[in-house]
Amino acid sequence: MALSLGVKTIPHLSLSCLVALATLANAITPEQFASLQTRSPQPTAASLEAVAGHGSKVVAVGTRGGAVRSLDGGTTWSAMEDFRVGDNRRDLYGVATDGTRFVAVGTNGAVTTDFESWQVSPDSLGGFRLDVVYGDGKFVAAGRSATIALSPDGMEWTLADLPEGTSLESIAYGDGIFVGAGTNARIVRSTNATDWEVVKEDDETAGRFRGVSYANGLFIAAGDDGLLYTSPDGLAWAKPAHESTTNLSKTVYFNGQYIIKDTLSSTQLTTDFLTFERNRFGGTGSASVIAIVGDRLVGVGSGGYLATSEDGVTWTERRELLGESFDSVVFAQNRFVMSDVGAGRLFTITNGAVWTQRYQSDSGFRTEIAEGGGQFCIINGDRECVRSVDGRTWQTHPLEINLVVDGLRYANGRFLVIGRSGRIASSVDGITWTDHETGSEAFLSDINYHNGIYVAVGSEDTLLTSPDLVTWTERTSGLETTDRKSFSRIEVARDQFYLFQSLGVPAVSSDGINWSFIEGNNLRFFATATGVDEDLGVYTLASGQVIYNAPENDLGDWDRLNVPVASNFLALAGGNGIAVGVGRSGLVMSSALEAGGYVGWATEQFGAMAEAGVKAAIADPDGDGVRNLEEYVRGTDPNAVTSGLPITQTATSFGPEVTWTQGAELNDVQTTVEHSADLQMWTTEGISLNDRDPVDGVQTFSARITGEAGLEKQRYIRIRWSLVQ
Repeated sequence: MALSLGVKTIPHLSLSCLVALATLANAITPEQFASLQTRSPQPTAASLEAVAGHGSKVVAVGTRGGAVRSLDGGTTWSAMEDFRVGDNRRDLYGVATDGTRFVAVGTNGAVTTDFESWQVSPDSLGGFRLDVVYGDGKFVAAGRSATIALSPDGMEWTLADLPEGTSLESIAYGDGIFVGAGTNARIVRSTNATDWEVVKEDDETAGRFRGVSYANGLFIAAGDDGLLYTSPDGLAWAKPAHESTTNLSKTVYFNGQYIIKDTLSSTQLTTDFLTFERNRFGGTGSASVIAIVGDRLVGVGSGGYLATSEDGVTWTERRELLGESFDSVVFAQNRFVMSDVGAGRLFTITNGAVWTQRYQSDSGFRTEIAEGGGQFCIINGDRECVRSVDGRTWQTHPLEINLVVDGLRYANGRFLVIGRSGRIASSVDGITWTDHETGSEAFLSDINYHNGIYVAVGSEDTLLTSPDLVTWTERTSGLETTDRKSFSRIEVARDQFYLFQSLGVPAVSSDGINWSFIEGNNLRFFATATGVDEDLGVYTLASGQVIYNAPENDLGDWDRLNVPVASNFLALAGGNGIAVGVGRSGLVMSSALEAGGYVGWATEQFGAMAEAGVKAAIADPDGDGVRNLEEYVRGTDPNAVTSGLPITQTATSFGPEVTWTQGAELNDVQTTVEHSADLQMWTTEGISLNDRDPVDGVQTFSARITGEAGLEKQRYIRIRWSLVQ
């Protein structure tokens, strides 16, 4: 809301798209691992089986619930939430849109209107469905069933019988006609999607139709071993002179030619179904299905392949290969920050579901993220500390020391960089760095601090201690290490150091000098990453397992959790009531979210099955001119007309002042006050914002314009509430 003092009120609301939950202790519970879900910021690696678009919006779906979307016609993509029924990912094989919603089918029905999450259809599809089309005001789904499923919205489905013996693989709609095709070279036709007739079936040609399409006024049915038929009306079918023996599927008409999907690496192009030209995708993959989106083609396929074409011949890949290695994640400042070390990218999120890229380093990163003292730091390939105080905005600061960096940690109130030739550097702010000589030539891998002593470890059994980072002593651990001769990580918990080898048994020490192996239940493992958590205790991530020594256990009692992923986790973090794990091959998973904040409020107000558009922050379902977000902030009922939300205007000797109330401890809301002289240019400069102690869950805020602007007779103030990302 924005308002001018003493003149008029001008509605205004600023909204962003993500919601944060209240900050909780940074804890990871074993129970959270049972609800892990894939949350990759990169497009899915699942096999994509179908794609549909409307305007600039595109959605593609595939196996194991994988789904991606693009809001710019297929140029840039991001992952949607996995489609799940309960705790199980469900395959999706078809998708269609009516322009406002995308409906996907497979083992279950799914609907999305926000391009981030899915609603599960409560009504049965009546069997496994391979394809869906929208036409004549309804969605129609076909599959290996004796029925067709019809729905006006993708949520409520009714069934219609097919002719006996019909098993469909694909369905199309055009010119008021529905056509389905499937096994035994059978084609069925309907004008209402309820009453069907067989118009073609196996005669001299046995085979299976894999795709039927309506393109440029023509139905085209294509299938195995070059099977191809065309029809202008879905009744009379002709067999073109097509001699290909490759498998064919759906067809589109684009750039003056029919493009028939061929094998996984090519298409068949024709203008008249008399001559055909084969076109290979090239590159590192190929599409298995193609759709027209705006003035271009979008293709999707196995391994999460995504590509676009402006002419149907040359294709541009729109997805990076699965080479990302998300090697670190931390939680602080009410958000998770994650690094893609190879690509030099930093992402943030508050709720673990949809990630936002915040920074790109052309030189990649040399270390994991470290956090402490109210700031984040990660070292890039140019030997700079990429630093942030909020995880959103990042700046670079040169180390200005001669050090090949290989590790970073925050301990004892400072960032500590370690590297080759025994070199160490420190900084209290990530800006000014001090170089420290240790006298060692070893390759240092980690450093930590506890009880007045720094301990650095590395290759060739290297163990160094120092009270001040200036005077260093080389120690002999007394441990019999593996053939790798390397200490990899050192953690601090329960008033002692934990020392991990690259391959072997961990050891403990209370002073960093005298060490002993931990005797326990078969603890020899390859430690890809280690950490400390207040619930898990000390943990290590190894071979698809989390091995942890819970605080209530003795040193020899370690528990194991199976991690349901193919790739290893490289880091874990806990916060906002969830756990997030990252790893190789673009792996990002988080535990299930407990509804809270705006999401929980909207679910409580409108019901779990309400459409996403009704629950959206910008929506105003009761039509009172107050959008959902302001109803949430001000504590009013979004289902009843609200009038006269109080904002008090006062003229003070320091400048004009406004006072209002809103809910206390809304950790997912950012309140911003701005002022303007012309309602065009707004600024936060010269605004003094104050809050009082909350009373019964309600907090009073006041804001005034200070300085010269506050003395102007005509000045506007607006209050903006934004959901935090």
